[in-house]
Parts: sequence; C-alpha cells; structure tokens
Amino acid sequence: MMCTTIKDIPESTRHVLRGQGKELAKHLELPLRVGQVTWLGKARIACLGPDEWMLVSEQPDQLLLDQMASLYAETPHALADVSDRELSLRISGPAAADVLASGCPRDLRGIDSDQAMRTICHGVEIILWREEDGFCVDAWRSFMPHLKRQLQSGLRDAGSFVPGGS
Repeated sequence: MMCTTIKDIPESTRHVLRGQGKELAKHLELPLRVGQVTWLGKARIACLGPDEWMLVSEQPDQLLLDQMASLYAETPHALADVSDRELSLRISGPAAADVLASGCPRDLRGIDSDQAMRTICHGVEIILWREEDGFCVDAWRSFMPHLKRQLQSGLRDAGSFVPGGS
C-alpha cells in the first residue's frame, strides 16, 4: 500500500540569482518563462520572476559559481547564497495534493511536473516545486516547524497518516 508521506529533505546549497534574463541567457541556459524549471550542471533552477531564479543543488557547484563570477564584468547580476535561510520538505504519495491543498490556495492540478512557483501555504511564503510523485516545499527555516505541523495535520485529515511515517 502506497502512503502519502512528508519528509525532510537534507539541507542543500541554494542561491538566488537576480539580473536581466535575456542578458544572462546569452551565457547560461536559464529558464526564462516564470515557473519553468531546468537543470544547469548539478543545480535545479526555477524561474521565479522575470529577473529572479532559485538555484538548488545537493552540493556547492563550484563550476557554476566560477561561471557566474566570470560574468560579473559584462553582465551585471547578483548571486546570493541563501543556503542557511531555507529548508525543504517533500510531500509524496497519492494524497500529496490533498495535503498541500489543506493550506495552499493555488489550483494544484494546474501545475505541471517540473514547474516551481512562489505561493502561500498555511500563511507561510513558500517555493513550491512540482515533482513526478508529489511536491517539494521550500520555506524559511524559522517558519518550517509551523508549516510542518500544519501539513501533518492535513496529512491526518487526508486519511494517510502513518504514525512515525511522516
């Protein structure tokens, strides 16, 4: 029996990139459509706005950081390490959308796999990544205990709670 679960994702390296998308895209393969997700080296990249991207990788991608540093002179941009600011949860399984819908006003059915966006969940600003079998939720570290409790409550309401399994 497949259960819906909420699991912490190990801490990862995160960078926020701000700059002119068309200029940066001359040098990097960035997603330019808001909500689009692509991979650049080892980093998963989400276009969060016309001039903002979130880059997430399991480990620091020095090649990518070196590439970004080499662009400063000709393509102004800002690259900020926000690794300590956020944590992530993975909600997966058949009731993942129901659990998330307990606190998220978005129409989750309209989010395709490999899309990401900013939204609100239980009053907390999150970055929501749609994945093959569920969702990844990024939130500021200080809000994560509250968000996790609320999502676990949504998991119980969805009837998928397995004691010790979330």
